[in-house]
Amino acid sequence: MPCTARPAPFRPGTHLLRQAKVHRPTLRVSSQASASGSTTGQSTSLPEVDLLKRATIDKSVPGGQLLSAIISIEKQKLDMGKLADFVGGQGKKGGKRWRLVFTAGKDQVNKAMKGEKANGLYFPIAAVQRWDSTTWEIENGTYFGQIAALTFKGPFEISGKKLGFDFTKLRLRLGPKWFEIQLKPGQLGTKQSEEDKKGPFFLFSYADDDILVARGRGGGVAYWQAVTPTWEAASGVNL
Repeated sequence: MPCTARPAPFRPGTHLLRQAKVHRPTLRVSSQASASGSTTGQSTSLPEVDLLKRATIDKSVPGGQLLSAIISIEKQKLDMGKLADFVGGQGKKGGKRWRLVFTAGKDQVNKAMKGEKANGLYFPIAAVQRWDSTTWEIENGTYFGQIAALTFKGPFEISGKKLGFDFTKLRLRLGPKWFEIQLKPGQLGTKQSEEDKKGPFFLFSYADDDILVARGRGGGVAYWQAVTPTWEAASGVNL
């Protein structure tokens, strides 16, 4: 589900965006902050969330522990009513970027859910999702510093904890110069005759100002960290 040199294969059809009602919740931020300093919809800080946040800095945290924490968070079925606000940057123009921190595939997830030894991967390159809740646009990209970048753009929508999306443009950057290619319907997504449920999506289990946790349509899980301007500059994300 997450990005490699080519973004993860989560590709819904454009009919999804035309026919379904897009969720645009009113911005409501809880006055209760977690112990880690992030504003969330939870009244107390979750130890699993604290572990995931620590691992964004401390890569010595075993992947198996991170995977177990993600599965534990999923089982708690937390309220995702503010999902659009968090992923899109609380209505910030241009949206908000999130770097992929950790991912585990379906097989590893299944092992972990059975109580077997399992692991995941700290993602080694700059793979970034940008969601803009003012325009309902997603940009999913892989960045190689000042040298190059490959991104895919398109619309997205949110219904409950589910975020579905489609890619309609491919963008390639070589040095500072960008090239853009329009994609045909169904070229990187589902065909218009297919059902919405066959399109790519993320099912989010946790979201706050610092991290996002989700499962992809393929059964793998991942979590992202909000990026900083310094990180964006170093990774070539804002060129």
